[in-house]
Amino acid sequence: MKKSFVKIIAPSLAIAMLIVVSFGYTPEVVNTVNDIAISRSIPSAVVWSDNFDDEDISDWQLFTVNHTVSPDTLHSGTSNAEGGVLRQNGTEWSYAGHNSSVAFGTWSFDVDIQDPFDEYHFTIIFSSEMFNDDWLTLGTIGEGYAVIFYINPREGRIELGKSSHDYGPDVMDVFSNATIDGWRNIIVTRELSGQFYVYLEGNLILKGTSLHHTTSERFYFLSHGGPAIDNVTVSDTIDYDAAPPEWVQPLNDQFISTGASFYYDLNATDYSGIDEWWIEYTEFTQMFVIDDDGVITNIGNLVEWGYLITVSVNDTLGNTQTDTFMLNVGDPMSGPHNFPMELVVVAAGVSVVVILVLVIWRTRK
Repeated sequence: MKKSFVKIIAPSLAIAMLIVVSFGYTPEVVNTVNDIAISRSIPSAVVWSDNFDDEDISDWQLFTVNHTVSPDTLHSGTSNAEGGVLRQNGTEWSYAGHNSSVAFGTWSFDVDIQDPFDEYHFTIIFSSEMFNDDWLTLGTIGEGYAVIFYINPREGRIELGKSSHDYGPDVMDVFSNATIDGWRNIIVTRELSGQFYVYLEGNLILKGTSLHHTTSERFYFLSHGGPAIDNVTVSDTIDYDAAPPEWVQPLNDQFISTGASFYYDLNATDYSGIDEWWIEYTEFTQMFVIDDDGVITNIGNLVEWGYLITVSVNDTLGNTQTDTFMLNVGDPMSGPHNFPMELVVVAAGVSVVVILVLVIWRTRK
């Protein structure tokens, strides 16, 4: 009888522990987007462009800056367009600037990402004030926004940054990848809301929001010798959209008392417009519905439980944002969902120890 008692109680203990742990477990919240570049056909309003096929860059402002002396000094530019691309040359920082009044819209260009001479990075300032001497005295790249390319033997890096005379440079987002060298296409968009998106070969890699600067005078390419740009096109419209909708407010876990109705108003925004909302249905989420405005309600009685709800929303181009939240239904003064997981585990452990002591004591009788 004693051995039979042990055989029965041991599996029961294991099952009990699994039940306690799984009942108090809160799954990790996920946030995913689609990363597949879809061909877009969006009308553009080109303000200026240059493919350098004529090898003429007389309409570009060209100069170099020697940062090894104090104060910094300006020299004649060494950039050229031989071979139909604008390439930087020499051992100093070469600047090539083009008049550009676009502060909101689309900037598209091909860039030859390579290690500059005696440097480890170079910069495309796609929206900026006109160069003047205070850039040198303040040690900034002026009031503007830029894409910065860092070349490292182990890992390349691309940053979306902004700079101001008052606050200096600031990084809004970072993308790292082992293979970014060679000719690559970059597309930058900026909506009137200040929302930036940066695409590498059509795939979204960087984003940020800023309304610090709302005007532009120049487009700048600055680098030591080596890197080049080509096929620059600047428009004052959003010409490419492969970004998913953005949540207006992040999804947060919810709690309601047993017997109460559930109402959760989700909000998302997208330049191309919101198309559809949906819930990923499982055997535990079939009693929830979501309407065209992103409002989730229940259509049946909710038992005391933790409901993991996955919600998706897409734009009119098919880009999809997906996120997950937990709805806990129960008595606010009791119930396993209201205790921290650590206390549940400790309580379960104490119970197991007590039962094991009783089992050992009975087997020795």
